Amino acid sequence: MLVDRLELIETLGSLKPGIAKREIIEQGDCVIFDEKDGSLYSFNEEIACYVKFKTEITGAVQAELLLNLLNKLPDDEIDISQEEEGSVIIKCKKSISHLKCDSQIRLPIHILEMPTDDKWLPLPDNFIEAVSIVEGCVSRSDRDFQLSSIHITPTYMESANENQASRYNIEMPIDQPFLVRRGALQSAVSNHVTEFAITPKWLHFRNKNDLRLSCHRFIEDYIDTIDVVITKERNGVEVVVPAGVKEAVSIASLFSKDNLKGIDRIGVQFSKEKQKLFITGEGINGSHKNSHKIEYDGESMQFSINPQLFIALLNQYKTCELCSDCLKFSNDSYIYITSLEEP
Repeated sequence: MLVDRLELIETLGSLKPGIAKREIIEQGDCVIFDEKDGSLYSFNEEIACYVKFKTEITGAVQAELLLNLLNKLPDDEIDISQEEEGSVIIKCKKSISHLKCDSQIRLPIHILEMPTDDKWLPLPDNFIEAVSIVEGCVSRSDRDFQLSSIHITPTYMESANENQASRYNIEMPIDQPFLVRRGALQSAVSNHVTEFAITPKWLHFRNKNDLRLSCHRFIEDYIDTIDVVITKERNGVEVVVPAGVKEAVSIASLFSKDNLKGIDRIGVQFSKEKQKLFITGEGINGSHKNSHKIEYDGESMQFSINPQLFIALLNQYKTCELCSDCLKFSNDSYIYITSLEEP
């Protein structure tokens, strides 16, 4: 069967969120081909991805090898077929590849509860912006389930880690709050999802290409103290963020992503004495620091913040607020705070 190579690569790429880096569950590191259903899917126990793509193949193929091979082949069109014993054959004008394919599908996709067509609802227009704000405050460590999850409620979405917290006001047509792992929402947003649906244990998304992405949702209580932290009355000093800071944050982030603590944060320091804003990125492979002139009458303060989140905030704000205990960005839609650090 002749297939457009780039189209197949793009389709397989959309399944990456559901592909395990190593085989935690049987066939979890594979792409599943389903000839009868005319689909491809992946499932790593946390996230499942499903998309329509017609082939004449049924079985599980190791995903990394398949993608690496397709990316290196020179032809725009390839011939992909399956031998009787199961192997997948990919033919080009000058080459032929045989890939191991387990024709017996053992991936436990059956545990996934799929919504009926009438359960799908449009996502709010501000859903992508909400995720971009709150996901930056989620802990990268899985040791604390609450800190590594995003809390979704009927009226807002929120998250927190050891020194940051954020809440975004968004109307979600759901009956009760639940927790979702950060990576699942990131994957949904990156695939430009437009609709969602709820089943007892799963949150489902789909986009205009009918890619379906499903993730576990957990009906559990969230951090008791976050409401107090978020709603606390704070009055601070407003500071204009200088031009060029976004570019400085981007460069600093090259170093911070490899820091010893395994937490991607850059340093942000407001100096009263030098009338400067310092941006610092530090990691196991080096460090970077730059400065920008500011007008500031408050006390010298320093903070740490996820660089991607900082850029998302700077895209919307020209000012920030320095309070006695935190750095704050806020408007009618959301609030973000990161706590003061010792010099």
